[in-house]
Amino acid sequence: MTVTPSITHVDAGNVTQTVLLPKGVVFQTGSALWGGESITPDSAVTDPSTGVTTLVFALGDVPVSSTKVLTLRTTLDPALAFPATPTVTAMIASPDDVRDPTTGDGRTATDVLNVNAPKTVVVTKSGPAVTAAGDPFTYTVSWSNRTGNSLGAGWFVDVLPFVGDGRGTSGLSGLTVQGFEIVQDSSDAVVQYTTAASATVKAQIAADPSGETGISWTTGSPAGVSGVTAIRFAVPDPFENAELGVAHLTLEAGALSLNGQINNDITGKVTGWESPLIGVADARITSSLSVLSGNVYRDLDRSFSRTPGDTAVENPVVTIAGGWAFGPNGVNDGGTGDDVPYAQIPGINTTGLVGQDLVDANLLASPATGDYAFVVPPGVYDVRYSSDGVTSGAERVVVLPPLATNPAKKGLGVGSTGTKVPVGAASPVEHQDFGVQARPDLPTVADDAGVVRVGRSLVLSANPIVVPDPDPGDVIDGLVDLTPAVTEVTYPLGAFGDQAAARAAFTVDRATGEVVFNAGKASLPVGEYVATVVWTDAWGQTVSSAYTVTVEPYEPELTVSKWVCATGTDCADPDEGALDDLLEGDPGGDGAGGWVPAGSVDAGGDVRWLVLLHNTGDTDLEDVRLSREELSPAGAATLTGCAVDDLLAETLPVGEVAFTTDCVSEDAVATHTNTAEVSGTPVDADGEPVPGPDPEEPWLVSGEASARVTVLSVFVEKLAVNAENELAPMAGSTWEVWADASGTPADGVAVSEVTGGDPAPVGLFRVTGLTAPGAYWLVETQAPAGFNLLAEPVRFTVDADGAVAVPDGPSNVEAAEVEGRGWTVQVEDVPALVLPVSGGPGDGWVRALSVSLVLTAVAATAVLWVMRVRRRRYRVVFIGPSGSWTRGEG
Repeated sequence: MTVTPSITHVDAGNVTQTVLLPKGVVFQTGSALWGGESITPDSAVTDPSTGVTTLVFALGDVPVSSTKVLTLRTTLDPALAFPATPTVTAMIASPDDVRDPTTGDGRTATDVLNVNAPKTVVVTKSGPAVTAAGDPFTYTVSWSNRTGNSLGAGWFVDVLPFVGDGRGTSGLSGLTVQGFEIVQDSSDAVVQYTTAASATVKAQIAADPSGETGISWTTGSPAGVSGVTAIRFAVPDPFENAELGVAHLTLEAGALSLNGQINNDITGKVTGWESPLIGVADARITSSLSVLSGNVYRDLDRSFSRTPGDTAVENPVVTIAGGWAFGPNGVNDGGTGDDVPYAQIPGINTTGLVGQDLVDANLLASPATGDYAFVVPPGVYDVRYSSDGVTSGAERVVVLPPLATNPAKKGLGVGSTGTKVPVGAASPVEHQDFGVQARPDLPTVADDAGVVRVGRSLVLSANPIVVPDPDPGDVIDGLVDLTPAVTEVTYPLGAFGDQAAARAAFTVDRATGEVVFNAGKASLPVGEYVATVVWTDAWGQTVSSAYTVTVEPYEPELTVSKWVCATGTDCADPDEGALDDLLEGDPGGDGAGGWVPAGSVDAGGDVRWLVLLHNTGDTDLEDVRLSREELSPAGAATLTGCAVDDLLAETLPVGEVAFTTDCVSEDAVATHTNTAEVSGTPVDADGEPVPGPDPEEPWLVSGEASARVTVLSVFVEKLAVNAENELAPMAGSTWEVWADASGTPADGVAVSEVTGGDPAPVGLFRVTGLTAPGAYWLVETQAPAGFNLLAEPVRFTVDADGAVAVPDGPSNVEAAEVEGRGWTVQVEDVPALVLPVSGGPGDGWVRALSVSLVLTAVAATAVLWVMRVRRRRYRVVFIGPSGSWTRGEG
């Protein structure tokens, strides 16, 4: 029977294989093999109420790539009712396996095997899987009629194994019958035996399976009879249905060589059954002896392996100094029960074969100098390399390979102190090697000093211990004592264990000699400490050094700056050169893309914001996110594109920058400030979060910055006194804005007449494209009909808050903030003549007076011009011809 475990995805640890054998299916003790090596079930329990036998095998760790199978031999109980289909169940599980996070269950698997038992004459023979010379072993022989019919007389012949029996028996001699017992028999069989030559008996039953021809049989028990070669069970007529006989036959081999085989079967004949039974009930037993071998050499480079330059120890004296062989039950009882002490094992050689003796014995395929070998039955043995040839105090004997990598059943714990090697039945155990190593020199040490960050591993920045010739065979061990003692220390990995002294074991890198502390991370308080390091090797040699440890805090920092750009300008992402300019606070460099620390935009326009991040601390930052973005006042614009908690950078290394230009203020209606806050997690060189001021809370560092945009709403309005003597807006003028008094047009500035609305405004112009703060000149390029142009450009200013002023301007030009509109530059003017009021006498009288008043008008014009230049304001009011005219303010 073969059971094949199949491990998928993840290696399985501490695997147990359970096999349930139903009533009537019998396990052959000692027949189980795991990966070709003998294995004994940890338990084999038969339930008396059900007859089910539960076998539990401990398979150990089973990797995904394993191709090992579990095999075992079973027989069908002849008392089993035929026909029958017993079911064998196999289950595999592991208490150390990965667990389902929901149920907590580990992986398990179950399979079944149905065994068909048809109607037939049943003959069985079963025995152990292995045996050794001098160990009695017992066959169970059974015969039964399960045909459902009554048959005639029957004969069942068991020719005992012998070399040359044609069944593969080898290495066997001196086989004797030690015991015989009829366990049960309802068929009334007669037991007979013969001492005729084995080959003769074999030939006769080949011709007549009943054994009735050419063989002389003696009736009686064969136990203790010398020279028994065959045993016969003669069943008288009738051989009724369901009749059953069972016998135990105990044999002992006088000699059974390494790899020897004892193979046996039964031949018989039943009257009334259609054919004779030839070579049925095959039973095979293998020699349980195994070869335990290894090599002894001088491990000159202390590498725990054979390397060029190592030399073999000639004819080493390797002995078995203790232990035991497994008893007849084949189970390791720990040296108790039926286990046999090594000194009582028949024929055991307690000193291993070496040299020419090893070659002559042909135990190893290619014997080499330093090899040794034993031939032993299954058991547990103390294997030692003698201290002869080892210089006391200067050399030592070590186990090779090291214990940590020694595979299971390959000699775990082999050494010169008598640790034990398990040996399975017919399972060679190899590579039980011993190395002779010279004592290493004491390492040199040096006092040193270094700096460690809070929370960083205590891996010192320089080597306090220098090992010029590291010994990979040594167990490096040591302690670190910190002075002053630290009483409030947290150990996230819990490796120190002693808070008062802050001690930590360490190891030495085998290749470089660098000291590496095994303590994980210790959050030591900021300060200066003296670490006393003690180094101890496997020989007990110690050396120490002092190391000054300065513990400094981490200083993470995230610098954030904010920049603004009106979307009507070039708001491209800044290039590398522009980023350098912005980091220096100078937005005027090439490629800056219109980004300024404070800007302006016309009412209703859009503004794009730039958030610039700069890691100015001493740790990398991870998970850098926009944690806040807000306008003040809140309703000054609609903020889009700047989702809070947006990931800006997975990692922002020290000194590196990142930026985002996704955020936009749309439809700006009022001057406002935009504030952005960005945060990130500081991490150490290993990418682990560094401990912060509050060990209970994750440490986030953040930075914030603001930028302001001034929303401009600037108008020009032409006013004059109409015929009703009221100040009213006048249509018909046009305007320009200059960048200076000499007539340079202001770049990007436009003046356009405001149209639309109900009622539509008159004489109102909007000025767009201004920059705050800034200074400009207003120029009237066309006056309304009957009105004069402004005598000269008028200078006006826009401050950082968007307020407009006309400093030192003419008295008829002033700036005012008009409710519902914004800042307005109002230009008040009057015509040279005012038209009559609607419904008056007309202008005939004016034409009549025109000739007579020419000289007077010229003179008056000259006077008025002089007055206008001087006072820059005038008013003349004409009243119709029926009245008089009055000269007003000049």
